[in-house]
Amino acid sequence: MTKFGLLRRFKKMQRDWPTFWRTTLGSAMYASSLAFFVLPAKFPDSGVAGAAVLLKYLWDIPPAPVIFALNLVLFIYGWKILPKRFLFWTLWSVTVFSFTLQILEPFPAPHVTDRFLVVVAAAALRGIAWAIVISGGGSLGGTDILASAIYRKTGMEIGRFSFAIHVVTVIAALPVVGFENLLYGAALLYLSCLVFDSTTQSFDRRKQVLVVSSKQDEVKWYIMKKLRQGVTMLYGQGGYTGKEMRVLLAMLFPRQVADLKKFLRETDPRAFVVLYEASEIFGRRFKPLNRERTKPLIRTRTEAQSIQPKKRRILPGQDSHKRRKNRPYNLSPPS
Repeated sequence: MTKFGLLRRFKKMQRDWPTFWRTTLGSAMYASSLAFFVLPAKFPDSGVAGAAVLLKYLWDIPPAPVIFALNLVLFIYGWKILPKRFLFWTLWSVTVFSFTLQILEPFPAPHVTDRFLVVVAAAALRGIAWAIVISGGGSLGGTDILASAIYRKTGMEIGRFSFAIHVVTVIAALPVVGFENLLYGAALLYLSCLVFDSTTQSFDRRKQVLVVSSKQDEVKWYIMKKLRQGVTMLYGQGGYTGKEMRVLLAMLFPRQVADLKKFLRETDPRAFVVLYEASEIFGRRFKPLNRERTKPLIRTRTEAQSIQPKKRRILPGQDSHKRRKNRPYNLSPPS
């Protein structure tokens, strides 16, 4: 391998390093919630883990090998449909989750008498773990693989399908765990989703900053060079003085806002600063818009060929290259 090939591979490994540690940490946290809270309290679970938990309650089958085996079947099913990078990190997440669960299951669970506190602790732990894995570009496997594959085939919404699977697996545990534990399991699922939503929003949360300063060049340089964030120049005019001015617009992390305030106190104490809460940002250097697809992808070669542009018919004795070269261009604007 050449020197440039090694350099490209090293840079790719550097880009995947955050995904590695986030997927590993989140999978281990998710396994600890199952081992220390769900299984000792005999709560139902959802998805593939819910099926493994039911087998544990019925015939005392260790859940870790069952979870790994079921996810491996789904992994094989999605091999030709889903992106390979998504499948690789999903397989790594499932491996870490199963291995951690197998190690932690023999350990004694924390002694908590209030069962609702157990639900809250389990929901907080698994909601944060789920958000960490998703923010790193990974997946916890299970219904995520099946829902993503079905979405690419049929265009069915992932959230709707996943919710239906979770509800079915939780209700199926009623004859085994009883109605009271079923309610606890439903509360656990609901609170986990709330914690997941709030945690993922906190990962993307930024502060929108508007700055009007007489030393705008120094402020702009500080944001771009020191804080390493982009700046947009907005042109405004004072309502009373009529003086033209430039307004600096930037999206900063909360800790960077404190640094900017300190810099403004030292550089321009009379600067005018407005802060807004931005819960989610799309665009360049932020979350891309093209991740959210509204239409299913092409799933067969026949469908791909059906949308291919038809080849232009060339009459006998004519050269296609010369026809394209001599063809006049339409430079008029569209009507």
